[in-house]
Amino acid sequence: MSPRSLVAHGSSVVEVDSSPPFAAALVTCVTPMLTLAAPGHADAKPAVEVPSMQHSKDSSAIWGSVIASATSVTEPNFVEAGAIPWLLLAVVAVQAGPTGGNKLTDTTYIQRLDTSEGVAPVVGCAAPADIGKKALVPYTTDYYFYRAT
Repeated sequence: MSPRSLVAHGSSVVEVDSSPPFAAALVTCVTPMLTLAAPGHADAKPAVEVPSMQHSKDSSAIWGSVIASATSVTEPNFVEAGAIPWLLLAVVAVQAGPTGGNKLTDTTYIQRLDTSEGVAPVVGCAAPADIGKKALVPYTTDYYFYRAT
């Protein structure tokens, strides 16, 4: 497999969840929003709801399913504290862009590595009045796209 890499800067949109047990102050990630850019390109556009990604020029899109994850708890020597998990996604669906664009459609796996920040805040999720609150949590990461060769 040959990797292609992109750098991403974005925000996780987090929402206070009322799922039991509320005392655990659950926060769920609803829609991570990020901007993907190939090194040296400034014309990237926001991706659709992740784990989907959309190419900035040809609008081809891919959807992934998490097959492996590493956090600062499971891999403290690699993933920094306060950073969103490193992921390995298997591509489960593809879509060509509206004009036939296919830059991403041959992708089979995506790796998210070298994450910085992005973990949901621990404050603002302690009272019933907090349910439904949303916050943008900025992060950066590197994405690697693999295709069969």
